[in-house]
Amino acid sequence: MALTRKEKGKVIDEYKKLLQDAKNVVVMEQSSIPVNDVVNLRKWAAVGGGKLKVVKKRLFLRALEESGYENVAREDLSWSVMVLFSLDDEYAPLKSVAKQIKSWQKEGKEFGLKFLGWWYEKAWKDAQFVDTIASMPTKDELLGQFAYLLNYPLQSFAYALDQIAKQKEGEGN
Repeated sequence: MALTRKEKGKVIDEYKKLLQDAKNVVVMEQSSIPVNDVVNLRKWAAVGGGKLKVVKKRLFLRALEESGYENVAREDLSWSVMVLFSLDDEYAPLKSVAKQIKSWQKEGKEFGLKFLGWWYEKAWKDAQFVDTIASMPTKDELLGQFAYLLNYPLQSFAYALDQIAKQKEGEGN
């Protein structure tokens, strides 16, 4: 059923509100995703402080234009489009969605979901940029790696001393 002009105006206003509140906006192409997986993906996005919506492209592009975002050709947004609005944290929703996509790929699920690009500070970045950002470690992961790097030499030194002590103990008998 087609939307009336008034309903379209409400949808555009909703998109504009989300665009104004968002720290960045990620666009994904989706095809053949079961509803329960879309619901799970929305939950993953919400954990990171984001909101995931399947948008009407023409209305979304109009909202982008009215909100001052860099324009993207409608042809660049092929198929059905999902948009991830990062409301609280700039990167956490993207990371959680990317983690879920990787999990689905490992499971061998038969549907498609790929990044098309994103708007960061209202400027368009391509899919390769999004993939790069999504694959970067989080702050907690970096802190864990750093702690390991600090701990490793001490742990190795303690192991070496232990081995020397065992060797000396074996020689003493």
